[in-house]
Amino acid sequence: SISRFQSFLYTQIQLENLLRNCFTSNIHYLGHIAMIIERLGPLQTYSCRQLERTIGHYKHRTISTTLPGSSFQRILKNESALNHVAALEALENAENDSPSDVLFK
Repeated sequence: SISRFQSFLYTQIQLENLLRNCFTSNIHYLGHIAMIIERLGPLQTYSCRQLERTIGHYKHRTISTTLPGSSFQRILKNESALNHVAALEALENAENDSPSDVLFK
């Protein structure tokens, strides 16, 4: 269990086999997972993974250093337009296909 793992780490720190900085915030938060799931439900219902993937997607785009706001705005407009066109094409194709064949990105 997570609490046993945390106890093991604490013991190893007390014995000076590990440094205290090995006890990261992630390990600390693992101790709260059971309580979080009990109160909020399964992690996938409120996970930020999709948001983090989206941030990573835009972070790796080429953004102007002198005008980052307008550069980012251009990227968002272009991708929004492409997504809109893809959705319209999928809807048009849905008339010819069964609904299970329609795939949105």
